[in-house]
Amino acid sequence: MSRRKGKENQTERVLFCEKCGNQLLPDTIFCEKCGTKVPEHVIDGIDRNNGFDIWGTMRYKNQKSSRKRKIIWFVSLFVLLVVIIMFFVFIISGLGSSSGEQNNPSNDEQSTSRQEIIDDGDNSSNNNIPNTQESDSKDKPNNKSNESKKPTQGKDNTPKITCLNGGCDNVVSSLGEYCSEHKCAKSGCGYEKDFSSAYCLTHKCMETGCANAANEVGSYCVAHTCNESYCTSQKSINSDYCLIHKCNAAGCKSGKSGFGQYCAEHTCIDSGCSYQKSIGSEYCSSHECMYGGCHNGRDGLSYYCTEHKCAKYGCNNQKSVLSDYCLLHDD
Repeated sequence: MSRRKGKENQTERVLFCEKCGNQLLPDTIFCEKCGTKVPEHVIDGIDRNNGFDIWGTMRYKNQKSSRKRKIIWFVSLFVLLVVIIMFFVFIISGLGSSSGEQNNPSNDEQSTSRQEIIDDGDNSSNNNIPNTQESDSKDKPNNKSNESKKPTQGKDNTPKITCLNGGCDNVVSSLGEYCSEHKCAKSGCGYEKDFSSAYCLTHKCMETGCANAANEVGSYCVAHTCNESYCTSQKSINSDYCLIHKCNAAGCKSGKSGFGQYCAEHTCIDSGCSYQKSIGSEYCSSHECMYGGCHNGRDGLSYYCTEHKCAKYGCNNQKSVLSDYCLLHDD
């Protein structure tokens, strides 16, 4: 797309776009960045109409705009620093004025103090004059009895606060808003106690009808907490263990044994088994002899105990009724 017209010996110049300032090649017709067309009279970098270097002019304009941006940045930074300095000066002056007001009393306070001194002087002078009315009143008997009033302040001039319980006029203790009669008996607690217990709802056992204090960890007292170590759940009915740690055998009150679901009394005695024993046997249905009415444990891999298994070595079948061997090995 070259449109050079016989100027091959002309010196190459650094070209810039007239619109965006992008650097161009001397023989470029369109700007690669913004697509602006380069005028025909400045294709080779020389403005033929005015006789000056158009690319040098554009470069000068770009340098001038960059200087303006730098000046704007410096002015903005200077204004920001001035604002920050004025802010700190304002804070320091405010702190100084507040401390001065605290140390120097106001004119109103000084005037009131002077007036009090004057009044004290007048009272002292008036006290020297005998008062006949007072002497007469002292001679007369006083028939009015002195009625005792309930003090509204304590010995240390601190106001008394009455108990928040309805109808109670007792003074509250140092902790909480209730008197010792209506306050929770738990040490360090200031809440009102429950009507059916000496403890508040937070420190009272959650068991229905129980008035005891709950354990330090958990919501139930010792009598209603599961006996399993580190368990804070409620005991189940007719058991000393909660539903999670209670034996699953019907009517059993004991706790589970190990990782099984039954207590030691109801767990199969076969090594490693955690299933429930069969009725009348010490073994579960998987480890009990399959001979009818026998409750012994199985022998090894056989389904029968040693008493009902074939006497042939390696045979696991049931022996015959009239023999110690099974039907296969009975000779």
